[in-house]
Amino acid sequence: MDAKDFAAVYKARIELMQRNRPKEVLIIASELKAQVQFRIQSTGTDAFGAAFIGYSPAYANTRKERGRQTTKVDFTVTGQLWNNIRPVVIENTETSTTVEVGAQDAGNRQKLFGALTQPKADPRGRILQPSRSEIMLAGEANQRRIQKYLQP
Repeated sequence: MDAKDFAAVYKARIELMQRNRPKEVLIIASELKAQVQFRIQSTGTDAFGAAFIGYSPAYANTRKERGRQTTKVDFTVTGQLWNNIRPVVIENTETSTTVEVGAQDAGNRQKLFGALTQPKADPRGRILQPSRSEIMLAGEANQRRIQKYLQP
């Protein structure tokens, strides 16, 4: 293959990568959200490994009466909040795709907003913030996504 053919092949690969990027980064972002969700639901910890402030005694009692665990805050009652949190492409250009992960309806956005800015003394923090290792895994997935287009 001469230089002209080589350039044409790689130009086509890059164009394909650009066309597929929005769909593929949504998959990566969905996997990242799933990792964050699993961490929170299984350990009750934030992105830095700290446990979320526990449930109030009254709410812990309500959860216990409903058969739910009370040993860690997992932001799960019915699962509707977690099911409503999804990645959405908010911008796609020739060189980048921006994805936002958040709740898709007003009620669940308010739950997240409340979880982020509780007026109580012990706010929960940024529950959707991925940990460093979760971010690294997403970055590795993105590198593999790019490499599959550029390898001969």
